[in-house]
Amino acid sequence: MPIYVIDDDPNILDLVSECLKWQGHDVLSFSSPSKAIKTLKISSPDLVILDIDMPKINGFKILQELRQKRKYIPVIFLTGRSDKLEVIEGLDMGADDYLAKPFDARELMARVASQWRIKTMRNDLEEANKILKKLSITDSLTQLFIMEKAYKKIENIFTQYNNKKIAATKLTKNKKQDLGYGFCMLDLDHFKSVNDGNSHLFGSFVLSEFAKLLKASLINSKSFAARYGGDEFCVVIYGTKKEASKWAEDFRKKISKHTFKQGCSTIQISFSSGLSFVDIKKITTLKITKTQFSKAVLFFADQALYKSKKSGRNKLSVKNLDKTHFSSVT
Repeated sequence: MPIYVIDDDPNILDLVSECLKWQGHDVLSFSSPSKAIKTLKISSPDLVILDIDMPKINGFKILQELRQKRKYIPVIFLTGRSDKLEVIEGLDMGADDYLAKPFDARELMARVASQWRIKTMRNDLEEANKILKKLSITDSLTQLFIMEKAYKKIENIFTQYNNKKIAATKLTKNKKQDLGYGFCMLDLDHFKSVNDGNSHLFGSFVLSEFAKLLKASLINSKSFAARYGGDEFCVVIYGTKKEASKWAEDFRKKISKHTFKQGCSTIQISFSSGLSFVDIKKITTLKITKTQFSKAVLFFADQALYKSKKSGRNKLSVKNLDKTHFSSVT
């Protein structure tokens, strides 16, 4: 692993560096604390071995700099003093271990190996936490957001733009002045027949494949999709009303032409959709709560979906929202 060694004593630098290189580590040595700080601002080793007593900039100062970095870097202090108070101070400030001078080379390598094991466990824990976080906000079958997460993201849209100054700043940066958000509800047509005519496993495959196509179709990074439940999905599209409507219609046509195939089972499906749209300028003027906003935009998207289903399915219906729509729901 890459290790930085910082000590103003060249003999100590050479000794520590040789031991660590023999152990198989990549070592960068610094006799100048100021140069070490500059390097640490643009790079992140896996471990820092650091002398406490150095002129002008001591080890405590460098430790403070390290603890301001986002990435956690383990630190082993080197000290030539017999005073334990200095060691205690260093550990209290965030040092991970210390080694008293003069030291045994075997002890140095053992302590470095110990920090490597701890770092490996910390990395494994961070990865596990990332997986758990993803699982907590995504649907296991479709890998789309769960609706709880989608509601929060919709509420964040309201919070972000329900401020005239912030909205004006964002709009001036974009040439399109009719930007907003489309909230689309999608419902697969006659999906029960997919399960009844094949199997629930094939039905799950269709839902999973549909979700992949849905996610891949999103037109920008501010757009997102969630599984509403069963064979219903919720999509939020950032753009103009024309762009949001075009996305919904293009995706509807794409699915109508797509063949879902798994083993000997094949099927073609369609879906009905309803889109409610509100532009950013209107969001800035709304006197409602974020919860009322999320409730309203999905309520009218659902109404538009119902209209599509009543008029024969495999259709898109669009509802443009203004202040009166929000007051009627709240």
